[in-house]
Amino acid sequence: MKRKYNYLWILILILIFICQINIKAINEDNDWVGYGGNLTNSKVTKALTPINNNDINAINVNIPNVNSIKERIVYHNKIYMVVAFNDGGSLLEYNLNGTSTKRTLKLNEDSIGVVSNKLTAGDNKLFISIDGGKTMAIDLNSFTKLWETKLVKFKITLDNGKQKTIYGQSNSEPLYYDGYLYNSVVLNPSSNNEPSHGFFYAIDVNHGNINNNTIDYAWTYPSDNLDKGWGYYYSDSIIVNDSLIMANENGDVIIHSLKDNTVYDTYHMDGSNNNVRSTLVYDEATNYLYVATQKSKKLYRFKINNHSFDLKDLKIVSLKNEVSGGIGLGANNIYLSSGGQYGKGLMVYTKDLTLIANTNYNTQSIPLVSEGYSGKTYFYFIDYNTGKLIIGQDNNNNKSPIYYEFANANLKKYNYFSIISDNKGNLIVPTNGNSFMIISKPLINKLNQFDENVINNKEYDKYQSSYKLLNEIVSLDKKATNNEKEFIKEYYASAYMNYLKVLNDFNKINSYSYKSGKTTYYLKRNNNIYYVYKTSYQNGNVETIINYVYDKNKLNVSGLWQGTRKSSTYVITRNNNKIINKKVNNYYDSNLLLIKSKTMNLYKNKYITTYFNTKTYYSNKKIKTNNYYYKNNNNQYTSIKKYTYYSNGKVKSYDKFGYSKGKLARNLYYKYNSLGVLKSNKYGKAYSYDKIYKNNKIKSSHKYTYNAYGKKKKVY
Repeated sequence: MKRKYNYLWILILILIFICQINIKAINEDNDWVGYGGNLTNSKVTKALTPINNNDINAINVNIPNVNSIKERIVYHNKIYMVVAFNDGGSLLEYNLNGTSTKRTLKLNEDSIGVVSNKLTAGDNKLFISIDGGKTMAIDLNSFTKLWETKLVKFKITLDNGKQKTIYGQSNSEPLYYDGYLYNSVVLNPSSNNEPSHGFFYAIDVNHGNINNNTIDYAWTYPSDNLDKGWGYYYSDSIIVNDSLIMANENGDVIIHSLKDNTVYDTYHMDGSNNNVRSTLVYDEATNYLYVATQKSKKLYRFKINNHSFDLKDLKIVSLKNEVSGGIGLGANNIYLSSGGQYGKGLMVYTKDLTLIANTNYNTQSIPLVSEGYSGKTYFYFIDYNTGKLIIGQDNNNNKSPIYYEFANANLKKYNYFSIISDNKGNLIVPTNGNSFMIISKPLINKLNQFDENVINNKEYDKYQSSYKLLNEIVSLDKKATNNEKEFIKEYYASAYMNYLKVLNDFNKINSYSYKSGKTTYYLKRNNNIYYVYKTSYQNGNVETIINYVYDKNKLNVSGLWQGTRKSSTYVITRNNNKIINKKVNNYYDSNLLLIKSKTMNLYKNKYITTYFNTKTYYSNKKIKTNNYYYKNNNNQYTSIKKYTYYSNGKVKSYDKFGYSKGKLARNLYYKYNSLGVLKSNKYGKAYSYDKIYKNNKIKSSHKYTYNAYGKKKKVY
């Protein structure tokens, strides 16, 4: 009997193991790292959030001596928040089971604002909006401050004609993407004319110039005369088509370059009082951008084509109430909170801007939208008249949703902080004063406990407590619905990967297969190397094949193929998870005839830590571009080589960039003739440029031409 019991657990753990890579991707990609959840502010989670009062586990977390708790985010399975104490503020870190990690970072007393202290995270860094229109960066490895942006001061003219200097304030959510941080500034609300002053800015996190712990802006909008720019008040930015979109108090919606001062397109809302104090939301499925105004009570729907507004498809409707909170984006409908100081009622519109519901609930924060249940959409918000957490059940049938009370958050005050969700379905709910709530399904709560007991505390030898938790999880699994079972399987691995490594019985299994719906899992062992295959089928055809090779003494290798090898990815890591090789192939036909692009990355341990090569191909297999990049161990470029080719495969041009301490030092540019050789003849001229840089400015520049024999001649 004992042997049978052990074998059952081994099979369960094997299933856990073979899901592991997929889970890691989920945990990394779906953290709730900002006010709107992701780069498009959709405020949507695909997790199985709790929807039944009879099927919840609620934890109330009290923090002693706290005056108020600011915004919260979830990053790498940890909750981060800024709290205000009597003697200032601190950054705190909590586990998802409600226990403190004991990591606390004291912030300056003047860093804590009335409505600021919003957070975002990325690349193991945390970014906090603090008072004075500044942003602070925190290293999450050491839990120490890295830098902050400069103090923002505005000069305003009072009614009596005298000038006064007032500090700025950051009320919008900071946004992090691809090494850049984006945030905005508005004049401190203590002034009567706060909307008329402010600007947006970007920070190059990895290469920005730092003096005395203060980092420079990479760009600002407007690019000059910042004392007269329009302010940004609650209106967060979003990433769309590799560009930044933002909106201000003047009714301007701007599509801006991510890395420089280029403005791609601007739309100014006609009329008066078109200030935007709401998050912007982008629907990737339809390319629609939704923007709500506060005082003029309008909802705009823009079509975005590449980097511009398609005004032929512009639609505008008048709203019942002002919007100064935000928008939640569901599969069929959008949800607007308007229970602020100037409006009342949560509104539900279709994506075609038809009103289907207008409630008397007062909520200022963005409704959290849950789409983990097929055929239904649930959304969560707090009515600050009653302090209750409310769930709306939307059956996606263009009818008014059904509302019911879910839990008592005891938050009876004007509130703009939102309910958030992690990737397992834990709801982190703001409450009054010095506490917050974690509400989850009982199964998820057990997984949270197992994460802490087994993974974080390394309690691998405590089999009794581990088996007890595992038994409870499996028992709950038996009672779960089909949707819940699939979700549960996806999350076993995050809790048990390290636990699995210490089970000696696991090494006795030579092969195993498991089928779940349209997905089949296989495991084979050969000389302590584990080959795992996960296949998914759609309409009888292979949709994805994931191949993992795990050798605890050597390397970890994973490969992903999609759509009969329409694309593939190989990743090789050592046991410390450091990537030493990565290769990506993208194809656009099922017979592997037309290669679209290739990418290869090598991560080394010497002076050059990163080398990656990107190739793009024509449909006839001729190379279109071929790029090589080198970085040192400070993640700074040391050199870049770029080749472009004619359709016949001959070299068209070649750029070579040299870097010193991450800054551009030299650029060599060669232009080849149509035969791909560096000489002049009847097929066209050939030439080269040699530019030398100092402090990112051109110090000298020379041009050379070539005769028919390839001999170089200096032009200037």
